[in-house]
Amino acid sequence: NVEGVAYYGYDMEKSEYVKKGILEYGKEVKIQYESKINDVLYGSFDMGNGFYYVNVDGLTIIDDKFDINDENVSEYEDNSKNVVLFENGISMHKGPAAGFTKIGKNIPKGTVLKFTHVYSEEESPWYYTEYNGQKGWVSTLDGSIGVYNENTIMIAKQLDMMKTGDSTQKVGTIPVNTVIKGYYEIDPWSRGYYVTYNGISGYISKYEVAFKSAGKQSIELVKNNKLYNEMSEETTFTNVPSGTTLTYQYYVDDYGYRWIYTTYNGQKGWLCFSEEDVVENNEEDIKENDEEIEEDDKEIIEDEEDSEDVELYLPEEDIIIEDDSMSTRDIIILCVGVAVITAITTVVIIKLVNKKKENKSAEKDNSVETTNINIESDNEVIETESEINNSETVEDKEENIE
Repeated sequence: NVEGVAYYGYDMEKSEYVKKGILEYGKEVKIQYESKINDVLYGSFDMGNGFYYVNVDGLTIIDDKFDINDENVSEYEDNSKNVVLFENGISMHKGPAAGFTKIGKNIPKGTVLKFTHVYSEEESPWYYTEYNGQKGWVSTLDGSIGVYNENTIMIAKQLDMMKTGDSTQKVGTIPVNTVIKGYYEIDPWSRGYYVTYNGISGYISKYEVAFKSAGKQSIELVKNNKLYNEMSEETTFTNVPSGTTLTYQYYVDDYGYRWIYTTYNGQKGWLCFSEEDVVENNEEDIKENDEEIEEDDKEIIEDEEDSEDVELYLPEEDIIIEDDSMSTRDIIILCVGVAVITAITTVVIIKLVNKKKENKSAEKDNSVETTNINIESDNEVIETESEINNSETVEDKEENIE
C-alpha cells in the first residue's frame, strides 16, 4: 500500500488495541506470528520497544520462497488424523504465512490431512502437508483443522455455538447437561471444541465442558456447600450440608476447583469444591453409590424423551436398561426346588393313602394302631408317629388328614 499501513498495540488502560502509527510504504518488517483480532488476520512484529500488530492484507512477501530446513521448522511426529472443519475449506500456501502465494484450490471440508513438519509450534503453528499431489503449508488458526476425540463430554453451562473458533457469529445453542459423544480438538488459541448438535456444527468454549471419568467417583463433604442448576454460582441453588456423600462421573477442573454433576435428595445439578472441602471415599463407598449414578444417566434419557426441542446425544454404553429376566443360576435353583417339593409331596400322598387304609382296618378291629410316616429328602429321614384313639370316627380322621 503506497499510503502505508496502520499498526496497533494493546493499551492496558483501555483494555483494547489502539492505533500506534503508520508503517511507510517499502518498510520491511519480520512477522513473528499471525493471529485473529475481531475476525481480522494480523501479523505480529517487534519494533524494539514491544510487539505490534499489522493487517497482513497490507503486506507483501519479499521472497515468496520458503526453505523447509528453516531453523523454526521441526518434524511433526504426531500421527493423528487432522480433519478440515471450515465450511468453505482451507487454503494451502507456499510458506507458513497467509502472505505466501496460495497453491491450487481450497482443500474441502472433511479432508483428512497428514502433517510432516510444523513451523512455530509454540505460537500460531503452520503445518506442512500434501493434497492432490501438491505440497504446502496450512494453518490451524481459528479451528480450521481439528483432531477427532471419541470421548463423551457434558455441557456444564448453556453454550452458544459459533461459526469459527474465533468468531462472533452464532449458529446455535446447546442446553446445559447435554451429553455429546465425540468432538474435535482444535488449536489452543481458539480455546474451544468443534461439535455437532441437532444437525448443526459449530465451535463452543472448552471451559464449560465436563469430561467423563473412567470410573465412578465418590466424595464426602466436610463443609456446607451448594448445588447449582449449572456451572455458575449466579444460578439458583440448593444447600447441601456437611457430611453428605455424593457420587459423580462428569467433572470440570477450574483453577484449583472442581465442578461435578451430581444428585442430592433427588435433585440434579453442579457443585463446586476444593481439596479442603471434601474427603475422597474408597472403592467400597463408590460401589454403594453406583446406583445413584445409574439413576442420573437414566434421568438424562428420560429428559430426552420428555423434551420436544432438546435432543441429547447419549452414547449407548451410558444407557442403563433394567432387566427383569432371571439369570441361569436362578432358573436352575428354582427347578431343583420344584423337583424336591414334588418328590416330597408324592411321598406324603402315598403315605396318606396307606394311612387311610389302616384307619379303616382300625375301625373294624376297635384297636389302636401306630402309623409311621417316613419322608426321605437329601438322605434325611423324618419320622412322624401319631396315635389314633378308638373314639375318633373315620370322618374325623379324614378331616384331619385334609
